Amino acid sequence: MLTTRMMAPSFALRPFVWSYGHTQGVISGQPLRVPLPARPKQVLMFFFQDRYDVHRHDTAGHGTGHGTGHGETSPRSMVAGPQTFYQLDLAILGIVDVFTIHFQPAGFHHLFGTPMCELTDASYDADGVIGVHSTVLRQRLSSVSTFEERILIAEKYLLRRVRARGDLDQVAREANRLFASNGTCTVARMAARAELTERQLERRFLVQVGVSPKLYSRVVRFSAALDRKLNSPGTSWTDIAHDFCYYDQMHMVHDFRDLAGDSPTRFLGRIN
Repeated sequence: MLTTRMMAPSFALRPFVWSYGHTQGVISGQPLRVPLPARPKQVLMFFFQDRYDVHRHDTAGHGTGHGTGHGETSPRSMVAGPQTFYQLDLAILGIVDVFTIHFQPAGFHHLFGTPMCELTDASYDADGVIGVHSTVLRQRLSSVSTFEERILIAEKYLLRRVRARGDLDQVAREANRLFASNGTCTVARMAARAELTERQLERRFLVQVGVSPKLYSRVVRFSAALDRKLNSPGTSWTDIAHDFCYYDQMHMVHDFRDLAGDSPTRFLGRIN
C-alpha cells in the first residue's frame, strides 16, 4: 500500500512552487499500474528506493491506444514537463520512497532557465537538465528520511535559486493566475493584463510554460475536473462539467477522450 502526502511551500516560494509530495510504501506481488493522463505541472522527482517502470504507449493517436507499450526504468532523479495527452503508465513494485517538487506553471523555467517547450510531453534524467545541482540535492535529500526534513532541504536550495533569479515577469504571473483559476482565464484577458499582444503572450508563454495558453487552459481544466471526481466521488459528472465551465457534458467527454484517451467513466474505472 502507498501513502502520499502533499504540503504547500513557504510563502516566499509559492509563486514558483505549487507543492511538495512524499510517497512511501511497499507494493508486492503484481505491479501497481497507474495511468498518467495529460497534466499541467512540471515535476522534479527523487527516488530513494525502488524506481518506477515507465511504459509508453503508441502515441500516433495521442493516447487512444491502451497497449502495454515499451517499459524503461526511471532515473534516480527525473524532471517531467507538462503532458498534453495520455501516453504513459507507471508500473510500481517494491519499496517506494519518492520525494517530488511540483512547480507552478513557469516556476521551473524561472528557477533553472530551461525552455519548457523542450520538456513538453517528455521526461529526462534531472542530471542532464539541471546538472550537478540535481546530484547534490538528491544526496542531501537522501541523508534524511522524513517528509518535513526533506522539505527543509528543498526549501533552502530553492530559496537560493529565487534570490539569484529574481521575481517573476508578467507572463509568468498570468500563467499562475490561469492555473489558479482552473483554466478559466481567456487569452485576450491575460494579454491585456500583461500589456502584450496575444501573439507576444503566446510566444513567451510557450517558452516559460511549454504549451500555448489555450492548450494549457484546457489541460488545467481537465486536470481540475478529474481531481474533483477523485476527491468527491459522489459528485455527478454533469455537476462537474457545470462547475468547470464546460459548455455541456459532451464537451467534457470530448476533452477526456483527447487528454486521457477515454471517456470520464471508463478512465476513472482504470484509475480505481
